[in-house]
Amino acid sequence: MVTGLLGYLGARQSSDTVMRARAADLIFSARRALFLAGDLSSEFMEDYLQDMNEQGIRFIGLAVRGEGFVQAAGALPESVPVTRWATCCQDAKPQVFRDGDVVVVAQSLEPRGRRGGRGGGPGRFHPGRWQRWQGRLLVLAFEPVVARGITGRALLALVTGLGAFAVLMAAAVFFWRLSARADRYAAQLNQDRQLKMLGEMSAVLGHEIRNPLASLKGHAQLLVEKLAGQSARSGAERVVTEALRLEEITGHVLDFARSGSLDLAPADPAALARSAAEAVDPDRIRVSAAQELPAWVLDGPRMEQVLVNLLRNALQASPAQASVELDLLAKGSQLVFSIRDRGEGIAPGQEKRIFEPFFTGRVRGTGLGLALAKRIVEEHGGSIDARNHDDGGAVFQVTLPVRTLEG
Repeated sequence: MVTGLLGYLGARQSSDTVMRARAADLIFSARRALFLAGDLSSEFMEDYLQDMNEQGIRFIGLAVRGEGFVQAAGALPESVPVTRWATCCQDAKPQVFRDGDVVVVAQSLEPRGRRGGRGGGPGRFHPGRWQRWQGRLLVLAFEPVVARGITGRALLALVTGLGAFAVLMAAAVFFWRLSARADRYAAQLNQDRQLKMLGEMSAVLGHEIRNPLASLKGHAQLLVEKLAGQSARSGAERVVTEALRLEEITGHVLDFARSGSLDLAPADPAALARSAAEAVDPDRIRVSAAQELPAWVLDGPRMEQVLVNLLRNALQASPAQASVELDLLAKGSQLVFSIRDRGEGIAPGQEKRIFEPFFTGRVRGTGLGLALAKRIVEEHGGSIDARNHDDGGAVFQVTLPVRTLEG
C-alpha cells in the first residue's frame, strides 16, 4: 500500500513535468509555424488546429493583452477568464496552467532579439517587423494525454494495491479467527477428553466405594443403638456422620460421571422452584415469580437438582439466618431462574472458574456441584453464569430456551 501511494505521488510529479515539457514543445512548434507563415489568419488557425488535433490540441488563439482574443479556432474552457491575458507572459517564458482536463499554455510573440536587429525567434525578422507582434500572445489549449496516462496508470496501481491490501487484511483476520476458533475447539476437545476420563474413573471409584461404605455405615448405626456408654456411643455416632458425608461425596461423584439423554416432559417452573426450596431450607429461601409462567419442556428431576445445588451453595455462602432469593421470569422465548445470596460475592476473575470440576473455595466440598449444574443446563441447550450483585452477594442465573418434546 505504501509503495503504491509513493508510486502515485511520484507519478503525479512526473506527469506534471511531462505536461509542462509537452506544453513548451507545442507552443514552440506553433510559434515557429506562425513566424514562418508571417501572420495568423483564421484559415491558418483552422488548418493548424486540424493538423494538430491528433496531438491533443483543442484550441489556438491570438490574444492582445487587456483586450482578449482577436483570432481563435477551437474551444477554450469557459472557466478561463479573458482578464488573465492582461498581465500574462511579460517575459519570454511560456506560462502553463491546468483547467480541469485541459492544459492552457500562453507565450508572448514579441521577438526576444529585437534590439539586436534580428529576431531571436524561429523566423528571421526585419528590425521593424517586430512591432506587429508587440503586446500579442499565442494561446494553446490541449489535452495532456501522456501525462494523464501516467497518472491514470499510477492511480490504477494504487487502487489495485489498496484492494490487495484490503483482501489480504480480510484474509488475515479471517484465518486468524479460524486459527483462534481451532485453538478453542482443540482446548475444548482436550478438556472434554480429560473430563470423560475423569468421569469414567470417578464412576469406577464411586461404585467401588459405595458398597463398602454402605456396610460401614450400617454397622456403625447398629453400634450406636447397642452401645450404652456415652464415650463409645459418641465415637460410633462420629463414624456414622463421616460415613454419611462420604456417601454424599460419592453421590456427587457418581452424579457428575453419569451421562445419558434427558427425560423431557412439560413441567411447571414455579412448582419446580418451590420443590427445590423445600428440599433445601424453605424458611430461608424466598421464591417469587414475576408472572404466571407456562409449562416448560425440560427434565424436571435433573433441573431440580441444579436448583438444589445452587440454593445449597447460596445458603452456605450467606450469613446465618440470612435469606436467599429465587426469582423466576420469562424473557421472550427464554425461562430464567435467578438465585441471589447474601455472601461476600465472587472473587474477581473467578466468574468462569467456579464452574470447573473440583474447583471450590470451601474447605469441605468436592467442587462438583456447579460443574454438574453447568453440564445439566447445557444439555438443556441453556446457559448458566455468575456475577456479583451491585448491593452485595452473588447472583447465579440459569437461562433455558424453549424446547419441544422432539428436542
